[in-house]
Amino acid sequence: MNEGKRFEIGIKGAIEHILGVHNTYPDIKLTIDLQIAEGEWVATCFIMKGAHKGEWMGTKPTNKKITVTGVNVDRIIDGKIVEHSDAANMMELLMKVKAIGIISN
Repeated sequence: MNEGKRFEIGIKGAIEHILGVHNTYPDIKLTIDLQIAEGEWVATCFIMKGAHKGEWMGTKPTNKKITVTGVNVDRIIDGKIVEHSDAANMMELLMKVKAIGIISN
């Protein structure tokens, strides 16, 4: 995956990001848990599951199964996403693939 890389804004960047995630977790399954729309805004709660099969953040594949929960908030105008933000619980994933560890005294 693209360590420390910021993706280009727009369709090209979105495709690059999705391909990077799919290369890291080729068996990825994303489930929409809840979705709410209000005017131009859509909030989506999701659960992503997959096995760590590709390099990610400089971490070699561990083949460990991961689960990530998160929320996307998108603004949609004329059928196109014009604003996007997200938050995901990455702590468990980072620890499971040993991208980070617990520091103890």
